[in-house]
Amino acid sequence: MPTRRPAYPFPGRLFAEGRSVGAAVGYAHFDGSMIHSTLPLDLALGGVDFIEVFQFGELKADRWYELLNAGFRASGIAGSDFPANLSRFKPWPRAIPLLGPERTLVKAHATKAGDPGRSAYDAWVEGVRSGAVVVSNGPLLDLVVEGRGPGAIVDLTGARQQVNGEARAVSHRALESLEVVANGRVVQSIDGDGRQTELRLPFALATTGSLWVAARVRARRQVNEPVIQAHSNPVYLLRDRRPVHDKAARQAVAERWKPRRGLLPRRRARLRRPRAAAGPARQARPSHSHSGRRPRTLALKARSRDITHKARPRRTESLSGLSRALRINQGTAKINRATWGPF
Repeated sequence: MPTRRPAYPFPGRLFAEGRSVGAAVGYAHFDGSMIHSTLPLDLALGGVDFIEVFQFGELKADRWYELLNAGFRASGIAGSDFPANLSRFKPWPRAIPLLGPERTLVKAHATKAGDPGRSAYDAWVEGVRSGAVVVSNGPLLDLVVEGRGPGAIVDLTGARQQVNGEARAVSHRALESLEVVANGRVVQSIDGDGRQTELRLPFALATTGSLWVAARVRARRQVNEPVIQAHSNPVYLLRDRRPVHDKAARQAVAERWKPRRGLLPRRRARLRRPRAAAGPARQARPSHSHSGRRPRTLALKARSRDITHKARPRRTESLSGLSRALRINQGTAKINRATWGPF
């Protein structure tokens, strides 16, 4: 829910707890839902496994592209977010399932025979964390660049100036278009003929620096339906292991997520009840049987307040995390170590 209060406890603390028990952690409604979101900080420190980019029939591609162009590795997922917020479509589109159409399709590697403790869930979580994901509300989509799929890192070394790949889409409905996107721009595309339910798009891209490459597809939709589409996560093509560094995107991210005046928490004035109008005095309310519980209630509130203060992180702890993020962002090499170190 949109809020003007800062998120507390800070998401990074909750994410660390989730990871400690094997969960994949990240942000739902990452674009605009939380004014005080610590998303850039968590991305810079490598504390986020995913961001939700597709829900309610809307793919928030532009904001996702902005983060990718700023040099962050951000795996995009989808969420149906039951109850699906599709009531804006009148009448309800019968082709859209009540529980929501968006799906996160993960290419998970099968459990190895030599690792019996690794479950199907573990394989799925690894796929989400690595970005081996396609989000869709209908079509199936596949992308291969230099023999690698979404989420993979391809090292560009020496004088290499071209990479090759192929995008492929299949749907039970006619496909309208299939596109290849590099650093946020459409670089190759093919249109359907109104009847085709399968499209293939081989492509070759010239490379001078680092870039990310993804694929997206649209299918025919019926009246009152959201856009029927799918989008792959990127394949990262890194020259000398340096992430994409688009100055305009970095400035846009910094501007969008910086604290703004008027949105900081303030001490609220205590609201006072208006004085009763002059008139006959009201009769005293009869005492209730539960009035004797008030001392116990106050004691419980005091105890909960003490527990909250003990659990609250020290100021030096939050500042140390912020200082670390600022140090990381002072140099590209430090960004590389923080964002790409584990890969």
